[in-house]
Amino acid sequence: MFKFDPEIHAELIAQGTLKNVADITYAARMEDYRTIKMLRPDGKLGWASMRRWNDIMAATYAHSLAIDQKKGDDCMDWRGSTLECKLALINSTNFWIGPNGGLNFGSRKNPSSLLSSANAVFRVYGGTSKGHHNKDTAFVLYSEDHKAFISGFMMPGEKVEALLHEGKTTNQRTISLSQFIEHGYEFGSMVPNMGWERFETALRRYTLAMDGHLDRDDTAQAMRDWFALANLDNLKTL
Repeated sequence: MFKFDPEIHAELIAQGTLKNVADITYAARMEDYRTIKMLRPDGKLGWASMRRWNDIMAATYAHSLAIDQKKGDDCMDWRGSTLECKLALINSTNFWIGPNGGLNFGSRKNPSSLLSSANAVFRVYGGTSKGHHNKDTAFVLYSEDHKAFISGFMMPGEKVEALLHEGKTTNQRTISLSQFIEHGYEFGSMVPNMGWERFETALRRYTLAMDGHLDRDDTAQAMRDWFALANLDNLKTL
């Protein structure tokens, strides 16, 4: 299991993180992961493991490195601070406009909202102490339409612990995007991203257009705004 030594690992993690930040957008778009690194249990940098790709994506957006180990911490930054990293993939084909004008997700018989359908998933096994989940958690959103990061939300560990353990007994538990927005905060990144408000607005307008609720001119504008989000020149960074 990896143990952090600031004299040895601070600079190494910082260099690996900056390299991943610079390469992650291209790597994800082209599915070429040869330059992406993880932190190995022996404290050295190694090649990315595809079974941990979601962790790698979320960790990179949160300026951390994913650790390639089966037990222990998932992600760590250059200061040695540990972080839980979760990723949600959002695809516009899963959304539609309901009778009340809301943006719905999933089946038309049992729809849910965008904010409740995007969830960070946790495994909580019998005998796991509550304190195990008392860890700041980054919930990062990625658009499959644009192959680009949308944004990320950070929730304090104390609130993560409370939400996962209050009145819940199943092994798989979730914290929704709406809860991250309510109890956490949106954070920026050096990784190019759209920003949550801009993406949500564009998704709503695009879905209205696709469902036939806009006139021809507004539909054309909604389409232009939606596809423009894929242009790296339109994304923001810290």
